[in-house]
Amino acid sequence: MSLKIDTVELKGVYQFCDHFDSEKIDLKSSALKIVTDFTRRTPQVILKDVDVDHALFMMVNGHVRSKLVIDHDDTFLGVINSRDLTGRKVLTVAQKRNQSRNDLTVEDLMTKKIRSACDALLNGRKL
Repeated sequence: MSLKIDTVELKGVYQFCDHFDSEKIDLKSSALKIVTDFTRRTPQVILKDVDVDHALFMMVNGHVRSKLVIDHDDTFLGVINSRDLTGRKVLTVAQKRNQSRNDLTVEDLMTKKIRSACDALLNGRKL
């Protein structure tokens, strides 16, 4: 039994979908054109103790390049991106800590949240 599939010629078709973010930006562009508006889209989060390979797998499967890093109390700690997980940073951190790459977690490689003076005062800590 042979199956015949009808095909359509795509002559003159150069893309299959519209790019929602193809609008040009410049220094006068609204910040909403550059950053994700979390009132409209749920942020992608990842726990701080996820290992490098699982974090990268989650990003690839979720079709995202970065995630917000949280602890088990849902406290925001920082940001991790796919470049952090695949670049030289992984091997540099592993070598400095005398650890295997497989032992590193998102927390080891993330860009940490900057502590502000207000955070310190609210938490009763010195800067």
